[in-house]
Amino acid sequence: MQGLLLRLSTLDADAESAVRVIRGAAAALHPHHSSLAARVARAESVLGFSPADPPGRLRAHLALALVRLLADAGAAPG
Repeated sequence: MQGLLLRLSTLDADAESAVRVIRGAAAALHPHHSSLAARVARAESVLGFSPADPPGRLRAHLALALVRLLADAGAAPG
């Protein structure tokens, strides 16, 4: 569960960055910027969309909100 939340937090931090500044997101999350860039690239590959695009940002935010709601309810997937 924590791994999923970390991956979603990575997407969330990236999605919040309007210009996709990986270094800024890395500073907020504390991994090296190249590690974060690799995580984002992997997430984009797995998800099939980019959180850098407005529709992708919306999808990432909705997915993160749903996982957090499920986790709060004690019914998180995984």
